[in-house]
Amino acid sequence: MRIYKDALGGWVFFDGVEKQHFELEWEARQTMSIQDEKLQRAVAVQEWASRLADLDDFLEVVNARQFDYDQINEPTDDDLVELGITRDDYRNGLTMLKKIRDAIQGVEVATLDHRPVIARLRTGV
Repeated sequence: MRIYKDALGGWVFFDGVEKQHFELEWEARQTMSIQDEKLQRAVAVQEWASRLADLDDFLEVVNARQFDYDQINEPTDDDLVELGITRDDYRNGLTMLKKIRDAIQGVEVATLDHRPVIARLRTGV
């Protein structure tokens, strides 16, 4: 994306595909700013979609291992002390992630107040 002055004294915004002509520079800059914001949102959507796909993959592995190991390999409070969370925090976070995946897949889920879980896991406080 770029803005440049044309031979007639007007301004052109070129997004790499299409040229838009403006009389004033600020109009071209505003259009470029709006286009840039749209692209940033689109990139964020792509990134979050990728993260949700990763979440689905992660939970498939967790579910597969749960049958193999049962609770033998589940972290203990001592294992998690350096993260500042407890085993219950870990379990609540895992439950939250499973409910998010179920909701995305169209499975009816019970209401979950995820904010305290996220805050606890994010800060370890």
